[in-house]
Amino acid sequence: MVKQYTGKERMEAVFRREHTDRIPVVLSLNIHLAPQAGYDLNEVRLDPEKAWEIFMLTEETLPSDMVRVPASVYLPDMIQARQES
Repeated sequence: MVKQYTGKERMEAVFRREHTDRIPVVLSLNIHLAPQAGYDLNEVRLDPEKAWEIFMLTEETLPSDMVRVPASVYLPDMIQARQES
């Protein structure tokens, strides 16, 4: 029986050029899930809160083997700054 890897273990093994249980999956479809959440593309591009919502929706819908960060690592800070102003 083949060992079942976690996403982290799978990525580490691939970087060591070892065989794993399957090919690692890294999908980046954030913007394509905007309509599923009821937003158009411009809303997601221009509103940090909506962009974060879509980012999290992507992670829930299409789990990735690689740890991903938003396109802007400052996105959570931008949301907080908007809420404080």
